[in-house]
Amino acid sequence: MHDIITVQDKLFIVRRKFKESNINLEKGKVSTLKKLYQCDTVFKAQDYVWVCNEIPEIEYEEIKKSTENPITPKTTEESPKS
Repeated sequence: MHDIITVQDKLFIVRRKFKESNINLEKGKVSTLKKLYQCDTVFKAQDYVWVCNEIPEIEYEEIKKSTENPITPKTTEESPKS
């Protein structure tokens, strides 16, 4: 199970976390980490390098339950044939 973190009001799923002292982040190495772990974001914080994917924020509209039935079955006046 992966951890979920919040950074600047956005949610991220942590794919990998390294001690900053154990990894050398030269120019170009960040893109290599992103490709290797198939992630879109890399952070440096709290003496760690965090390799993450952003969890997209969805837009939704709440559906309110109506007391009326919007679908009313059609009835036919025909009598069954015998």
